[in-house]
Amino acid sequence: MKHPASNLRGKFICGFAIAHIAFGATDGWPQAQDALPSGVSVRLEPKDGRTDYLMGEPITLRLGFSADRSGYVVNTERIFGVSEQINVTPATGVFHWHGTISVDVVALTPLMATGTTMSLRLNDAVIIKNPGTYSVSVTTRRIAEGTRFPDLKWLTVTANPVILHIAPMPEEEEANRVARLSEAIAKTDNSDGLDHATEVQLACLEGDIAARKKVSLYLTGRDDITGIRKTGLALSKNKELELQLLDDAWRSSDRIPDRYFLDEMIELRHLQAGIPVPDIYPVMRGRTKDEADRELAERALYIDEIVASMPQRQGANKSATQEFLDQEKKDHDFLLRAAK
Repeated sequence: MKHPASNLRGKFICGFAIAHIAFGATDGWPQAQDALPSGVSVRLEPKDGRTDYLMGEPITLRLGFSADRSGYVVNTERIFGVSEQINVTPATGVFHWHGTISVDVVALTPLMATGTTMSLRLNDAVIIKNPGTYSVSVTTRRIAEGTRFPDLKWLTVTANPVILHIAPMPEEEEANRVARLSEAIAKTDNSDGLDHATEVQLACLEGDIAARKKVSLYLTGRDDITGIRKTGLALSKNKELELQLLDDAWRSSDRIPDRYFLDEMIELRHLQAGIPVPDIYPVMRGRTKDEADRELAERALYIDEIVASMPQRQGANKSATQEFLDQEKKDHDFLLRAAK
């Protein structure tokens, strides 16, 4: 027999106002939790039952949803990042480096007893700073009561905790892994990060040897849509080393600057200072005048270095660099006009 809500299967492009209300995309998550309805289950489990890791390894959990009655749907839209709130205890041993990501696209799937499972990579949002034992739970807004969009009541529920044991990774072990992963990447088209299984393992490594390799790949190739190379730079412990290598490349008159490279250096400096990447919503609020002034001051330090390098640039390099500077000036003026 067809499930009563089977006609809901598929994707819906929501207007922002609808998505904003449905998923509670406000500043921060609500403190109040919804009671999980009888017969509905949300379960967090370690992938393949694994709970022991070395620092710098990818940590993947699986979030499962099921219901033994009709009248519920789950949003199975998958994003590149984390749309759930990750709760870690003890909190002093972790850094939530990236906020949650909300999108205005949902894929509504009827919730059945057979269940639906989604993967969640802890490293995409959380850096575990020290070895130890940690309790991890997940707060999610993926389940809704109802059978028809947009008349759905979205629930905020927290799944059961999973206990993880994190041990130090010996430096020699990391060096061996970097060598092996570098060899594997070199055998692929490593101009981008599409070799995900290998690239993810390298991205999550934390030491200096890995950091140098990650910067090299970032500078000589391009990131893919998952942003795994950007994530890799964020996960390295030695941000000072990465920034030094990136700054040297930025100042080189042989390299044509671009705004993505500039944005990455500024983001890394924020992370170095303990400032996380904020929550991301389909429509972000406008910047205040003070926020715009601070952002432009940060960018100006880098732009001045490019302006100073112009006499050393020639031909197509000089023309492309001037185009970059012209666009930055336009963006500068627009940001000032749009600031509240």
